[in-house]
Amino acid sequence: MKKLILFAFVLLSFTTIQSKTMADYGGDGYFYTALAPYGSWIDLNDGMTVWQPTMMPRNWEPYTIGHWEWTAEGWYWDSDEPFGYITYHYGRWYNDENYGWIWIPDDQWAPAWVDWKYDDDYVGWAPLSPYGVFQVGVGFHFTQEYHSPYRFWHFVGYDRFCDPYVYHYYAGATYKYRIYNGATFRNDYGYSNGRIINRGVGYDIVRERSGRPIRTTEVIRTTDPREVTGNKDNTIIKTYDATRNDILRNNVSGITIKKPDKRTTLDVAKVTLGERNVTGRNVITQERQTPVVNSTVETQKRDILEQQNRQKQQQPDAQNNQSQIDAQRQKQLDQQNIQNQKKQQRQMINDQNRQRQQQIGTQNRQKQIVQQRQNVNQQNVQTQQVQQRQNVNQQNVQRQQVKQRQQVDQQKVQRQQTEQKNQQTNQRNDNKDDGKDRR
Repeated sequence: MKKLILFAFVLLSFTTIQSKTMADYGGDGYFYTALAPYGSWIDLNDGMTVWQPTMMPRNWEPYTIGHWEWTAEGWYWDSDEPFGYITYHYGRWYNDENYGWIWIPDDQWAPAWVDWKYDDDYVGWAPLSPYGVFQVGVGFHFTQEYHSPYRFWHFVGYDRFCDPYVYHYYAGATYKYRIYNGATFRNDYGYSNGRIINRGVGYDIVRERSGRPIRTTEVIRTTDPREVTGNKDNTIIKTYDATRNDILRNNVSGITIKKPDKRTTLDVAKVTLGERNVTGRNVITQERQTPVVNSTVETQKRDILEQQNRQKQQQPDAQNNQSQIDAQRQKQLDQQNIQNQKKQQRQMINDQNRQRQQQIGTQNRQKQIVQQRQNVNQQNVQTQQVQQRQNVNQQNVQRQQVKQRQQVDQQKVQRQQTEQKNQQTNQRNDNKDDGKDRR
């Protein structure tokens, strides 16, 4: 709750900045100018430019503040964050050990770039790795094996999945690990009518298990970011329609791009977002300025040819060096697996420690409850004893009063008897005196 309150404050502070930023739209490098007020642009040491959000609550993660809408393009993440209309529909998120969450820009739109997991009770999602690539005519694949740690996943019950305040119902860390291990991985990206589809967990599965009807929201593209709106119960969402010019950096001015002071844990060589040029920088040339949403068969062919050309450029001496490359890749995979295992072990240990602390806290609370009950029982016993003593005392008083009344009555009787005797004696005496007088 504290995190949500802090986010609301940050969101309010962004309102003025957002209106000004959206007004200054258009031209090369719009992504750079639009996101600059909300974070920092960083040139990684391997020549890739990324964006890092700032002024965010502690433990903030992408794809948390917003809600899901079902559309013709699949599950659409309707963000409540001022930068969400860009960063959750273009590019990828990555949690760097040295920089935290960073966003790698790209101009390929999707309703949401996430992975999915589900079981009989929960559905969950996590930011898609930058190594995940979708190519028209080729499909979806990974340039490097990568599995998001369970702590980056968010799980909710099916009945809360489409809730407009879904972030109130995320499963806690203790339960999330158990759900993650038992859930089935789901990845269902497709392409239709010039648009990328992310169906994720099937519509029918969510509808049947939630027991609720799910409406279909219409997504309308707009080139004016001032017109971008979320779904406000009108079954319509306006989303920003970017072009390749939006991620150009050649003509960007007035934007500070920081130089790296740390090494990144991202394998930049395996990231193809933004089609980095020969210098290694992820900058799009002027050759492709057509929006992805208007892609035609010719665009698909050109994408395939570009991929083949890049592969040909990387093939000289490939046969001679293949064994070394394979060995190096295997070594990197082994090292990454070891690191992932260590992270999971550390996380499991932390979870176990938290569980122990929770158990200790529960035991202490139970002890306090038992002690309170004992105190109450003791007070009740004492109260009963006092009441009994009062009753005994009252009975004693009543008996004394009865005895006193009996004594008083007895004394009265005795006085009456004495008076009667005295009267009788006096009468006899009077009679004797009268007899004497008659003689």
